[in-house]
Amino acid sequence: FGPFFDAFTAYLSVVLNFLNGSFVASGYEKSNRPEKLIELYVYDGCPFCRKVFYAVSVLGLDVKVYPVPRVTLKKYGELKESRYRHKAVEVGGKAQFPLLVDENTETVMYESKDIVEYLWKTYGSKATEP
Repeated sequence: FGPFFDAFTAYLSVVLNFLNGSFVASGYEKSNRPEKLIELYVYDGCPFCRKVFYAVSVLGLDVKVYPVPRVTLKKYGELKESRYRHKAVEVGGKAQFPLLVDENTETVMYESKDIVEYLWKTYGSKATEP
């Protein structure tokens, strides 16, 4: 499939996430807010990363995003070296995404389900899902 498949899945993720960010949880402003920006290491087109982005958007959180392109792009000559992949491995111990780093609570975690639960518990405890 190659580049066609990558382009198609990227386009599909944009279409399916068209309304992402259109809905914000009510009461999110009453919940704790992070003092320092939360860091997210993600790659575009990753459905698990999108799940985390959706939670961030619904909770109205500001985050610092580090794009970590897929290694397969290197195979097609689209990428020489990822600027942040080495940092993600250094911080988290492995090249798995999404990766959340929250200096506010000294939390480093993988797995989109765990990250979403953490964000709601830590920064959305007084919010209601839309």
